[in-house]
Formats: sequence, C-alpha cells, structure tokens
Amino acid sequence: GAAREPGVVRGSIDCFAQRPYGGATVVELKPGRPQRWHQTQIDLYVRAARGLLPGVAMDGRLIYLDAEHSAV
Repeated sequence: GAAREPGVVRGSIDCFAQRPYGGATVVELKPGRPQRWHQTQIDLYVRAARGLLPGVAMDGRLIYLDAEHSAV
C-alpha cells in the first residue's frame, strides 16, 4: 500500500473519567443517529489518551443523546 504522510488531527474529548480502581474512559456525546465516523473519532481519542497516559487501561464510550441509539 501507499505510505501515509503523518498528519495532525484536531478535536476535543467531551469527557474523560478516571475509574476509582484504575483505568479510564473517554466519553463522546453525540446528538442524533449513529454515523460511521463516530467510531473512528472515539478510536482516535482513545489512542490519544493512551499516548498521554501510557500504562493506564483505557476504553471509549459513545453516548447518543437520543437514548434509543446509545452505545455503551
């Protein structure tokens, strides 16, 4: 495959929650219906958080404000 140039991705994590017994969760709040790019976005945010806090167990949660579509 073609080599990819390094790039800069800019974004803001909606919420970062540290669990009392270790680990953390990156939370992204979304209005409306799920979109394919939402998962890509949360994956990038989790990757960035892991880079800032190496060794900390990290996961990500997408929460849709329309409860019918919540993915937790």
